[in-house]
Amino acid sequence: MKRIHSLLSIILSAAITAGCAAPLTAHAENDGLTKKELTAYLFSMDDTTKLNCIFSDKLPDVPYITAGDYLGCVTSLGFPEAKNPDGTFTVTGATGKMIVDTEKDTIFFGADNDFFAGLRPRSKGAILNTVNYVRTLEATDNEGAKDLTIDLGAYGIDLIESDGKAYFPLTTISDLFLAVSNSGEYCDGCIYFVHTDDDMLTNSSYYDRSSVYAKNERSPETADYTYRELCFVMDKLYGRPATAKLAASVAEKGFDKTLDEYSDESRRAKELLLSDKMSDFIVGMYYLTYLFYDGGHTNFFLGSSELLAYYNDSPVGTILSEKVKDETDKDVSVIKQAEQYSQWNKESIDMLKEQRAKDYSRYETVKTWEGMSEASFIRSGDTGVFIFNNFLSDAVPAFKWALDYSVENGIKNFIVDVSCNTGGLVPVAAYMLAAMTSKDNHTNYISMSSLNTLTERVTEQGYSVDLNLDGKFGEAD
Repeated sequence: MKRIHSLLSIILSAAITAGCAAPLTAHAENDGLTKKELTAYLFSMDDTTKLNCIFSDKLPDVPYITAGDYLGCVTSLGFPEAKNPDGTFTVTGATGKMIVDTEKDTIFFGADNDFFAGLRPRSKGAILNTVNYVRTLEATDNEGAKDLTIDLGAYGIDLIESDGKAYFPLTTISDLFLAVSNSGEYCDGCIYFVHTDDDMLTNSSYYDRSSVYAKNERSPETADYTYRELCFVMDKLYGRPATAKLAASVAEKGFDKTLDEYSDESRRAKELLLSDKMSDFIVGMYYLTYLFYDGGHTNFFLGSSELLAYYNDSPVGTILSEKVKDETDKDVSVIKQAEQYSQWNKESIDMLKEQRAKDYSRYETVKTWEGMSEASFIRSGDTGVFIFNNFLSDAVPAFKWALDYSVENGIKNFIVDVSCNTGGLVPVAAYMLAAMTSKDNHTNYISMSSLNTLTERVTEQGYSVDLNLDGKFGEAD
């Protein structure tokens, strides 16, 4: 599983969720505003809180939320907000500040601090991101940081001031801070906070999204906002390395102009994305999967996978099912090609697994583990091979067992086979790297460098690792 840091799975989820609400589009600052207290579900139906949100008269069903409230729900920290003498707002995090200007609809991050580094995701109940064997330490800047101003107004996205606070559209702030692997979705008058990686893995959610697909029509304003938000995501958050054929054009000209100029298929994609029909929007996302194919890392139709898996009999699902039966429909070939790309990835991995099994047939299978990582350990003489297909948490105890077994049973050559591994969690890689280097370094500390593609800041992130998995971090590791 490759994590989609380009945020594309989330903009799809946010966009189709907005389809069951009112239009979300730019509006004048003198619109009438209404404050509502909403019930928010914190990653399960059993944990709730109340949030004060703002609604515009033109957008009566679309919540605007403060950064402090939003970040307080998706992370485990507090984010106090204060209004400045010049009318802007400062949101303070553990490692930096964010300046919000509701007049200009801009967000500013200074090069002298790293607001993003202090975001610690709330992981209670998460399938993928719950780890207790790696402790994240303070990050250290290396190089490249620059001042960053994000101009949401350029995309027709408004920020609202009310009662001395700055409010963001829920969709926009979810996209902006998706790095915490959590997000907020608005449906049926409530906000649901979800673990996005879990939803991506399972194509499902803990709450009922059926109303999202109950109505095919959406307002022109909703379609317009959804498209503008997608343009913002693609222009600013698409990520690196961007290897699709259209990526260079997006970097140079922007997403919107690229769709206008690239091909008949890209122009058709824009037409569908701006349609007032939900089914057309989903087909438009299939077009993006076709146009931006990069070998399997980025996927635009995860929401459609959920639709087909769980809500195929819904009004929107029925329309799409009938559409793909029509071989004369000009969109069907693109839909099938996009689905084929996904199937190719699966088939190529399956073929590689089959070949690997043949190559390892002379090895003795020592142990296999059930779980998402599909881990196993095999040996031939004094050579052992640890095989796992995902960097997920259940790979860690299996990896430690294989190391311990190797020490106790004369294994001199220890091989880690990632030939069929589709990716996963950074803490799993941190644990394994620490285990490989701890003997030489005499420490349970490991660090990794990462690039924030928004700020171009290179950060060295340190981790303390519980190598012996005794629940303690110290000399025994």
